Amino acid sequence: MHDADDLEQVRYRARKMMADARLEGYSLIARVQGHRTSDGVLWEPGQRIHVISEPHGIDAVYFLMGREFTGGRPGGAVTTLRLKEDGIWIPDAWTKKKKARKDGKRKSRRQR
Repeated sequence: MHDADDLEQVRYRARKMMADARLEGYSLIARVQGHRTSDGVLWEPGQRIHVISEPHGIDAVYFLMGREFTGGRPGGAVTTLRLKEDGIWIPDAWTKKKKARKDGKRKSRRQR
């Protein structure tokens, strides 16, 4: 780990490392009938999928990292989905809004 300029940078790096570890440590593999979603669209990496599995205690949104189409007419089409928890790889995706100056005005880009 490199030196950090301030405490906020240290906190960001720690959150990033924890998010990366969580991303690497947990994957969900699901096998579903057919090659299409309930809307008739082919499964595509990048889709967000609401997964509900009562036996596993899962009721959450997952991000589709990859898929594999298998099967055919005799056994039926099956798609294997590789899923990751959604929204954990960017810990500070929603940045804080800039604070106004004491006089109530925001700094323009030229004033910075």
